[in-house]
Amino acid sequence: MDELDCTPKTVRRLSAQEFDGLMEAAAPVFPWALGVSGGSDSMALMVLSADWAARHSKPLPFILTVDHGLRGESAHEAETVGEWSAAYGLLHHVLPWTDAKPAGGVQAAARHARYHLLAQWCLAHKVRTLMTAHTEDDQAETLLLRLGRGSGVDGLSAMALRGRVPLADPQFKDISLLRPLLSVRRERLRSVLADKGQAWIEDPSNDNDHYARVRVRKTIALLSGDGIETGRLAETARRMSRVRQALESAAEELCAEIATFDNAGFVRLDGQGLSQAPEELGLRVLAHLLMAISGSVYPPRLTALERLYEGLVQSLQGRTGLGSGRTLAGCRIVPVAAAPGREGHFLIVREMRALSARLRAHQEALGEERHTLRGLGAGKSLLWDNRFALEFNSASFAPPEHWMAEIHPLGQEGWRQVNRDLDALRSGAGPGADVPALVRPTLPALWVEGQVAAVPHFNHIRHDLFPTCLAPVSMEAVFVRG
Repeated sequence: MDELDCTPKTVRRLSAQEFDGLMEAAAPVFPWALGVSGGSDSMALMVLSADWAARHSKPLPFILTVDHGLRGESAHEAETVGEWSAAYGLLHHVLPWTDAKPAGGVQAAARHARYHLLAQWCLAHKVRTLMTAHTEDDQAETLLLRLGRGSGVDGLSAMALRGRVPLADPQFKDISLLRPLLSVRRERLRSVLADKGQAWIEDPSNDNDHYARVRVRKTIALLSGDGIETGRLAETARRMSRVRQALESAAEELCAEIATFDNAGFVRLDGQGLSQAPEELGLRVLAHLLMAISGSVYPPRLTALERLYEGLVQSLQGRTGLGSGRTLAGCRIVPVAAAPGREGHFLIVREMRALSARLRAHQEALGEERHTLRGLGAGKSLLWDNRFALEFNSASFAPPEHWMAEIHPLGQEGWRQVNRDLDALRSGAGPGADVPALVRPTLPALWVEGQVAAVPHFNHIRHDLFPTCLAPVSMEAVFVRG
């Protein structure tokens, strides 16, 4: 029987040249910030990034530490990260999570709060790149966690080198989230810190079996002898990512063939073309359309999407009817009355109830400022319902603070006002006359003291409701697709 080899394995540290290659692939846009908890992964990213910036004459990154307040030592640990940052000439900011902590699902809530605090800081300081220290170990763990949830191709492709901050709020959509260390094992990063004599903080929750990720991490270690090890799992995620990219490309081509977007914020869908395509592509097209019409940055849950797809296909085959339509992800999907060349077509429109709920939440967040168009000057656009870019055009559009004007959905009452005022609409002519009845209430309109002052989709404007300092003025709306 062979003796066990107890000779310590030498870990090859990540070299500066290798990190150069990783940064070249990540291509950060400046200014940039790093999320640094003080753990070994994020401390290695900080050390490597400071060295990279100095060698390449690039701006130094900002260091952001979220203090979740979940442990008594967290505030001191955040201060310690600040001291370590200062030693490398880096500016450090602590972002405290002060909200009430949930009784359950603490890790998920902490993750959401962490990204929200980081993204808020980046937005406020015009930082365009947020970098995190996710490693190959994290990639493997994420793959197994998502496999356990029954994820499809997208979920199993796990984390990407480049992406958006994982938050539903579209105000953060222009902040790039970069993960340059996804192909690097944690042990190699700790070797970097050892060579530098740099300490790090060990979070005891990383060894707490109460959390699923910790249990998965230990399971991978137990199964490594059977070939289920970190590197192979991470490679599977990378291969699934290639599959995802190929499917996305094919779905884009299909979408261009069978879907027609309208600037009024709805889409006409050729259901026959959808049902005749491979099911995976049909599901992707349907998800894309729902996201575009709802203004969501996240697709609907796969199980709900599959039920909707099956319902549409069955209705086309005459096995079931859709009645007044189906709803999903803030949209209503309705069949179009049969007409020559329009058999088997659907409309996907914004659901009024979901629209009202989103706008109500947005207004509550804005507080009193919702009553004015403050800050909306000439040539500046306002994103409404995550779908329409609204713009007022005049020689000098500067709304006075006392002007109680608000952007609201047109609604049924607004439609009655507009229809009464515009003869062209009643005769079926003029701008917006072909907008379906289901869509009209969801259009953006400018309201002044209960009166509709402007509806860009109908080219309708009442100058008498505008302050004299703003006349003449026009209002435009452009449908924005993600």
